[in-house]
Amino acid sequence: AKSYFDSPSHFKDFDLPHSSNLSALDIEKAKVSALSKQLQLSMNEKKKLQASIKKIQSELEKQLKQNIQIKKRQISMSARDMAAANELQTNQTRYKELEVELINTRKQLSKEVSNSQQREEKIRRLMEKCKRYEEDLETMRKEQI
Repeated sequence: AKSYFDSPSHFKDFDLPHSSNLSALDIEKAKVSALSKQLQLSMNEKKKLQASIKKIQSELEKQLKQNIQIKKRQISMSARDMAAANELQTNQTRYKELEVELINTRKQLSKEVSNSQQREEKIRRLMEKCKRYEEDLETMRKEQI
């Protein structure tokens, strides 16, 4: 199996002119030098990528914390909204109950007033009757004298 380095056209990657006079040791040194440069470039790229990954991770963690805070506020607001809705429902129910009580109390008052007026009328008639009896008695007394 031929490798990348077995082809003479790839020697330009190693900054070496192609020459059949190069010894096998020179070729191996050139390969090692080229691989060393590629390794160094790869290491530098790896460091850049690691720094970039670290920065992105930091930004993601920051965003996650912000999202968690936002969610907590939303949950808190939802809980307050639900409590307010429950309180509103309770107040509306109590209002309706009070409306019914008010209507019933007005009916009862009207009935009591009517009964009271009837009693007053009855008392007035009885008082008039008593007055007539008193007058009749007075008249009869006078006639007996």
